[in-house]
Amino acid sequence: MKKFLLKFITKKFFGETKLNRFGFDDPYYEEVQLDPTDPNSKVIRSYIQPPVGLSDNDTKLFQKIQRRSYRLDYLFNICGVKFGWNGVISVVPVVGDVLAAINSLLIYRLIFQLDNPVPWDIHFFILLNIIADFLFKLIPIVGSFVDIGFKANSRNAALIEKHLATVAKANQFFNDVDSESASTKSLVSWQTSSVTGIPDIVGSLRSRIFGRGAKVEEKPIESIDLGVSSKSVLNKPRPRVNSTGGISTARAVDSPQKTMLK
Repeated sequence: MKKFLLKFITKKFFGETKLNRFGFDDPYYEEVQLDPTDPNSKVIRSYIQPPVGLSDNDTKLFQKIQRRSYRLDYLFNICGVKFGWNGVISVVPVVGDVLAAINSLLIYRLIFQLDNPVPWDIHFFILLNIIADFLFKLIPIVGSFVDIGFKANSRNAALIEKHLATVAKANQFFNDVDSESASTKSLVSWQTSSVTGIPDIVGSLRSRIFGRGAKVEEKPIESIDLGVSSKSVLNKPRPRVNSTGGISTARAVDSPQKTMLK
């Protein structure tokens, strides 16, 4: 257990990370090769871009935090030693220290405008860096040099960058999930439309092969040939009942009135 704690503390405070190399490297710029496949290609210094996946508001705030931190900690370079306006202001006793602390608090105020709330532990470390930087500056002469090497604003900017990188990864993950769900919905709707459109396709094919439906020729009932003429039907003898109750098939005799009219 002691060995593990010792290793953790050594790596945390003495390991080579972005948070403890402010006196030697510029955390706001990176060296990029123009041709990554050629090891002898020209190397240029490029400004570190915000993490991909942030909202427009978070991207603007992150760039603003980086610009202000760079001006307060890295704007000037004398004999390889980089310092900013906070290092110049802190030369003035007390008043300069207070103004430098106010500049750091103004940067800290920007994180409350982010879309995603910053965790409490990051708030704690940011305020701890500002308080430690202010206490270092209270030491005459030596405090100014310690402040130049400590660079509290750049440490705070690195903490915010780490938090926003996590937020950007989460946003990209949810965007991928949304795109996959949208593609799945479009596929399901396409399959549904294709299944429901099968009868229409079959009907169109049938109409192309067999025509638009045969027209049924309608004939009047009188003109339908049933195999029996109308005259034969009219002249057919009708059955009559005799006085004895029998049925006779004698032809009907016209009445005297009809005979007289003829």
